[in-house]
Amino acid sequence: CCDGGTARSLSPDERSLAAAMKRAIGGSPDSGWSVHRDETLEERLRSLTGSKQLVVLHELGVLYFHKGEYSNAVRCFLQVAEGSPHHDDAAREPSVFNLGHAYRKLRDFDSAAKWYRVALSINPRLASTYSALGLTLHLRGDVHAAIELYHQALSLKPDDTFTCEMLTEALKDLDEAVDP
Repeated sequence: CCDGGTARSLSPDERSLAAAMKRAIGGSPDSGWSVHRDETLEERLRSLTGSKQLVVLHELGVLYFHKGEYSNAVRCFLQVAEGSPHHDDAAREPSVFNLGHAYRKLRDFDSAAKWYRVALSINPRLASTYSALGLTLHLRGDVHAAIELYHQALSLKPDDTFTCEMLTEALKDLDEAVDP
């Protein structure tokens, strides 16, 4: 994907993104894809179109998320979530779900809840989405709704340790609110 000098000058995260971009366009040595010393990965991303760009935007969002750059992650995930109505929902769902995570990390619980609900409208059978929405509402202070969502998550995946722990915490919070 890169010439030797360029590859060595990239950070490990940038090399991972470059590899994802190469996979998105086919990954063959003949694909014509490369990053040159005088362009950034984001500049190269702009030259991609359609589903290839969506895959790379998602990967870029994941990279930003893992680096703690949640606003940049939101920007990437939002481009996939809102900017790709002609793509099937299944292809957009991971970015929609991750958009909820990024907003939650920014403590924008209303936006996080909105995007988790969009993810649920795409795939209502993912326990992790119910759990994530429950956590968001729990953090926002809506313990009753959180408990309901934790139960929904556990009905789909009864052995989910995280959700079991969060349900226990929510029940404690509810008990403390009723009996101080």
